[in-house]
Amino acid sequence: MKYLYVGCLFIFLLSACYQTPDVVPIFNPVEDPRGLDCILATDENGATIGTFPDCDPLGQWIQTNLNSEELKILDFPDTVTAQLATSLLKVRRAFAYPNPIGVNESLTIGFNGIDQHLVKIKLAVVNEGTQTVQQTTILSDRTDTIQLNIASNIYNPGSYYRVYFQVLGDNDEIFIEGYGNIFICRSATVENVEECFQ
Repeated sequence: MKYLYVGCLFIFLLSACYQTPDVVPIFNPVEDPRGLDCILATDENGATIGTFPDCDPLGQWIQTNLNSEELKILDFPDTVTAQLATSLLKVRRAFAYPNPIGVNESLTIGFNGIDQHLVKIKLAVVNEGTQTVQQTTILSDRTDTIQLNIASNIYNPGSYYRVYFQVLGDNDEIFIEGYGNIFICRSATVENVEECFQ
């Protein structure tokens, strides 16, 4: 019986010393003020038309220091090689339109300040469960916008997504990094933004 008590005491002490590793979530859509359920709504020309729902899109589509878990999402191999811009380039902000958007449409993503420069643009999109659904690297074509196809086999109508972005220059120098949320319309068109959410 004495050995049973000693064995139980040993197991108890051993389990008391064990610590579960810290898991750093990308974000918690319920508790994080940066949750997915807030978008900066824009029309088909890129003009801001409000927020949906009535919320504060704090930190979206501007320079935002990403946490280590968010940076891992953007740390994927790419084959883009070119003589890229140098540190003289100043990127002021990012934008995406139209937002919300329908499936099988192209989301225009742009960056003020990259026109006339070759830069590498890395994009990673995560869903509401924080799983990565799309990663891509694009060499800019000396314009300030690129197109991201919202394919119906990747994106679900009625869902929010977060787009992480980096604009990189020579030696992978980061000119801007951040994120922005998008919403995929429940209907196929985006003629009336409020109808997208019904």
